[in-house]
Amino acid sequence: MCTSIANAPNGLQVYDRTAKKVVTWQNGTSVMLLSWSVDNSRQCGSKDPVVWSVGWASGGTWHWGVIGAQWTAIAYTNTWRSFEDQRHRTLEQYWVGYGQGPCPTYYWS
Repeated sequence: MCTSIANAPNGLQVYDRTAKKVVTWQNGTSVMLLSWSVDNSRQCGSKDPVVWSVGWASGGTWHWGVIGAQWTAIAYTNTWRSFEDQRHRTLEQYWVGYGQGPCPTYYWS
């Protein structure tokens, strides 16, 4: 399922784990939601403990990174867990567990 970046008045810097470099996204940038977890450390998901693994295509290559949920357009929608993708899976089903650390090095435990 796709969403867009929101709530980032000065842009959002994201560590691209494929290219191993920082990219800057502006509000409206589209990303694919891959999975979510709860950030026990509150280092990546500082305002909201939910952290998303996101993907995007660039230059013919698939890229991925991790961002705090507060930067997504669905972040402040109380019903986001019940949103369905085209295969009728809810976003609740994208949950992969718990993790910790800052977004560039966030890891699942």
